[in-house]
Amino acid sequence: MTAKCANIAEELEELANLVEAVRRGEYCCLRYGLPYVRASDIASLALCPLRKHYEILNYTDDITGRAKNSLQLLARAILKAKKTVPEKRKFFLDTPIASIIQGVPVIGRPTALLINDCKVVGILLARQRRFNKPSLYDRILLQVYAALVDYSPLTSTTTIKAYLVQADGDTLTTLLRRLAGLQEENNWRQMGIISLVYERSDFLNKYHRLLDYWKNPEIKPLPNPSPQRCKTCPYYSECPVTL
Repeated sequence: MTAKCANIAEELEELANLVEAVRRGEYCCLRYGLPYVRASDIASLALCPLRKHYEILNYTDDITGRAKNSLQLLARAILKAKKTVPEKRKFFLDTPIASIIQGVPVIGRPTALLINDCKVVGILLARQRRFNKPSLYDRILLQVYAALVDYSPLTSTTTIKAYLVQADGDTLTTLLRRLAGLQEENNWRQMGIISLVYERSDFLNKYHRLLDYWKNPEIKPLPNPSPQRCKTCPYYSECPVTL
């Protein structure tokens, strides 16, 4: 029986092919010799470029080799997700996403994608910890995930919603089942869900420099001091800025 959202299955195949192209080095080369950038790298770069710089320099293993091995696993995960596309037009999909955003190969894995009428209308990020409002890191990460969808082969709406949800110890399967049981999106608030809206022009206006950093080694990784972040930074003693 053919899935009602056959386009999603076909687009996941394209997505897996894109990941394989990145693994083969067709979009080489980024800063530090990386074949791609993770969505989390972009979010943490926004918090403090110098800390991210130190983190990458202090990797003890072969960063390029490890990244390429990860890409092979991600391509398999996407093809596995392709097999789970159900016989309905509204569902959650657990899959990695890959895109070329402003010339930078970016890969991320949100908790799930929300599909409605065979289009991606939202992305979901679950956190086990309690929160009253999203952290700066999570807000940026949600926007990067939404951008990944926007630039990917997946069909999506012009405006993509990004949801941050408190998982309360649930497994992904249980969490998605609970969400699916809430018929109206407005009812998600009772689960502590916070929603943000993504638009491409706004994203590029705010975060284009975070993408440029990975292409241009001339951009210096400057510190972004903050009492809270600096207090827990493992590179505090190496930082030129002291609070």
